Amino acid sequence: MPLEQIALIASIISSLAVIASLIFVGIQLKQNSLATRMMTAQINTQIMIENFGRVIDHPDIAAIFAGERSPDSVTPGEAVRIGNVFGATFRHFEMLHMHQRYGIHELEMWQASEARVDERIANPIIRGWWETSRGSYGPSFVAYMDGKIAAFLKANPDAPETVPFAWTVQGDEPDAPANTPTSD
Repeated sequence: MPLEQIALIASIISSLAVIASLIFVGIQLKQNSLATRMMTAQINTQIMIENFGRVIDHPDIAAIFAGERSPDSVTPGEAVRIGNVFGATFRHFEMLHMHQRYGIHELEMWQASEARVDERIANPIIRGWWETSRGSYGPSFVAYMDGKIAAFLKANPDAPETVPFAWTVQGDEPDAPANTPTSD
């Protein structure tokens, strides 16, 4: 067999080996992508469970979420705790929103997350909290949330009006309601 034929056969074998290795790398990348998506879903589920736990462990937070308690009756300590739970919940929503934008989430997971967002914005106290806290979030998430709230209010003209909720301490006395103006 002439040397040229041997070189040609070696070149063909080499090309086939490169193709096989590229196929192998593609399979590995696909498996890695799936594993990353699964890990992301599991982490998001864990965060959601932690958020549920905060509401379960603190009746004052549960009462606000359920609309059973007015922000006027909240002490400064409760207001900070409630505001931070709202903040953690919406930071989680923001992360999910970003994952959806970058294609990390499966559509059905995002749809379930959006249903949770819709539940939250139906609450007039949470809408009030959002008005005072929206500056702490990224522009694309703010635009998304503002759009969701506007669509909710348009679709539900009889929805309760947004209730202002200041989640920072406003009173000097430890038992003063957080949303009651202090006298000067």
